[in-house]
Amino acid sequence: MTTTPRSLQTLAVPSQLFAVSKTAQSFHPYNLTDLANDAAGGHVAQRATVTRSTGGIFVLFYDPRSAARYLSLALTVSWRGLWSPFDVVTVDIAIADQGAGALASSSTTIPYGLKGAFAHRAGNNVDRASSMARTEYILDVVDMAAAGSLSTAEPWTITLTVVCGATVYAELIELAEVPRLAIDTTADAYGEAPSDYVPRTPIDAGLSRLGATLAAAYDLNLRTYQHLALARADALTVTSATYAVIPGVQSETIGVATKWVIPPRRIAGVTSAAVGVHYRTSGASDGYLRATTGMGNLDTTLPGTSGVWTSVIAGGLAGLIDAATDTISWAAKVDGGTTLSLATFWLADAAP
Repeated sequence: MTTTPRSLQTLAVPSQLFAVSKTAQSFHPYNLTDLANDAAGGHVAQRATVTRSTGGIFVLFYDPRSAARYLSLALTVSWRGLWSPFDVVTVDIAIADQGAGALASSSTTIPYGLKGAFAHRAGNNVDRASSMARTEYILDVVDMAAAGSLSTAEPWTITLTVVCGATVYAELIELAEVPRLAIDTTADAYGEAPSDYVPRTPIDAGLSRLGATLAAAYDLNLRTYQHLALARADALTVTSATYAVIPGVQSETIGVATKWVIPPRRIAGVTSAAVGVHYRTSGASDGYLRATTGMGNLDTTLPGTSGVWTSVIAGGLAGLIDAATDTISWAAKVDGGTTLSLATFWLADAAP
């Protein structure tokens, strides 16, 4: 591994500097190369959040076909009611791909605090806000993939088993990609080493990886548009045989779907979307999930599970409109007079 550190920065490049009547200067390629590097690894954008809970099983989705090397998983603990300092929160993590690859929390690649044994405690200040205690763990995507034989060519499911004492909340769980602070010229085909484009040096042909860096910035910055993860015990349920509004957080009022305003990643060409859902059906009949965007309906079939929780991830669907914002809403139906339970809703850029 040959790595070179870089600073995270997004330079402003005035367009008048690139007028054709001007003589090219060394800061021109410097600025453009640094912008390409920053776009390829400085703005990784996959996220997931679990809001305040008293525990449960939560399933998150993550696509490893990204420029990110590391993930940050943070837990915030707060007290509730008549707080007991002996009440704690524990988190156990398990990761799986869509095939046989799986990684248990017993793996040495998983931090001790995510093995279901470490006691995460709230502080003992008088008010709740200042008593919240946040702990952050860093997960190495490459090491986890190798340890669990996880495919890096398809999205993963990340299962969190959260147990809370009677007087504490898991106030917030945050999963986020960590920006790249180094260029790895051995392991990666993209990324220009900052030492190759120093300002005020001669312009030469040394920036041979610039094209691959631009391609990586285009392909690997997958944006999460919505990631709603509920505990299985708090899943939203649908019994309608035709597409209907999903009661609960996906409903503004009775019969009116919640409309989520999101900022599409506006790049040249049309990007496709990926939809993921963690669900179960009470019988063997199929369920169906529909995400509606400005481009139309994105329909996903959910095979019957007869009460077993499972996940479906579908890519290559119609994307989002080419505008500053788009609006998404969700609907669902189920066959056979059964019940469809939905715990996780995920809409993101699909990997190329």
